[in-house]
Amino acid sequence: MKPINRTTYKAVLAGALAILLMSLFFASIKRYFNIDEFEHIHSAWYVAKGFMPFADFFQHHHPLQWYLMAPIIAIFGQNTNTVMILRLLTFLAALGTIYLTYLIGRLCTDSRRLGVLSATILLSVVIFFEKVIEIRPDVPQVFFGLASVYYLLKFLKDNNNKQMVISGLMASISFLFLQKTGFLLIAYALLFGFLLLKKKISISPIVQFSAAFSAPVFIYLGYLILSGSFGDYFLTCWLVNLFTPREFSAFSYISLAQNLIFWLLAFISPVVLLSRKDTRLDLKIVAFLGFALLLSVFFVKLPYRQYFMFPIALLSIPVAYSISQLEGRFKLSYALQSLILIAIIIQPLFFISPFTTETNDRQIKVINYVLENSNEGDLIYDGIPRFNLFRRDLHYFWYNKRALKVYNKLTVGKFADYSPCKLVKEKKPKFATIFDLDVNKCGLETEYEETEFRGLFKLK
Repeated sequence: MKPINRTTYKAVLAGALAILLMSLFFASIKRYFNIDEFEHIHSAWYVAKGFMPFADFFQHHHPLQWYLMAPIIAIFGQNTNTVMILRLLTFLAALGTIYLTYLIGRLCTDSRRLGVLSATILLSVVIFFEKVIEIRPDVPQVFFGLASVYYLLKFLKDNNNKQMVISGLMASISFLFLQKTGFLLIAYALLFGFLLLKKKISISPIVQFSAAFSAPVFIYLGYLILSGSFGDYFLTCWLVNLFTPREFSAFSYISLAQNLIFWLLAFISPVVLLSRKDTRLDLKIVAFLGFALLLSVFFVKLPYRQYFMFPIALLSIPVAYSISQLEGRFKLSYALQSLILIAIIIQPLFFISPFTTETNDRQIKVINYVLENSNEGDLIYDGIPRFNLFRRDLHYFWYNKRALKVYNKLTVGKFADYSPCKLVKEKKPKFATIFDLDVNKCGLETEYEETEFRGLFKLK
């Protein structure tokens, strides 16, 4: 038997990446839908129907994804096939994120192998794998955020101001997908200050970055002001989020059982790389930005899994670099390097595999049932959301009971009389769910009958 050489190791690395990519594709098609996905599809449907986010229906996210999804819904129709098309488009955005991780890894290590290793490690992180296939604004937000980082690094390498303009524009688009890009901007401000101090950059490219970032944001702000929805936007997108009480810690999502090697190196390698004088500048920048974004998650009131996507993508690069450095320091053979690579992905594969088998078949069936047994003009009470993608709701607050409580505190009880029971009695929706609604206690048992789907009632 021939010893494992460099070519064989590259084949193992390529095979590991291919397995993870194939798993991601199958999960994109078959995995069950998170309720957040239905939230954003429904918001896009509202936009397609001419409703104004924040003013006509509650939302607390930036709206760019809904405006991009709205034409797709208009073209392909209000059906579950459209939902699957949106999932596949999200998969393409995920591929873009993985590719950008490869490009950044290759750029700041001058190694294609480390670029591929960075992308492989990224895909092996269970939190990232789980969330990057979901129809949520975090996916394009991370893609454009990474594009901004990539062009910033290109500028520092080539000294071409055009790349700084592109970096600012990419950051702006990322921000219009989600407010969380604000954490990247804070990290950028610290980074630019450091680079100015070290005379690695001048004021001019920073001004160009700022102008490129500001233009799309000011255009959108102008649109909000002219449409009369700026007040609702500021209240729901900023104040409601700012005053939401803290309910859990980000530590609850860091699982050593899922990704032991990654999380250990994610906290250690940036500190080591930043403290060493011989670390090249672009690698230090990636380590700093990744670590800063990781720390920012711990300051968020509700740090859900998707909040980790951006820092995980950036930290995959210093993690891959550190693994390579350790292998070189101990002069490990390609056989041992291959075993280490297999060990890195074997552990998370046990947790990733259910994502390819726990299907969305039942969810699709419920959505189709509601669509087939209702008309476009019918009202629906969902409240989670769980099945209502393409029908009107009963109230401005159609989901997010937690946000409703904060909203009422800020508006001195504007919707203090909100009552699903009262709304269902008055508006007689075609379908109603038991979420926050007791059919019997509300005296609705003579008007509604339970369907074949538990918890879903239909108007008789």
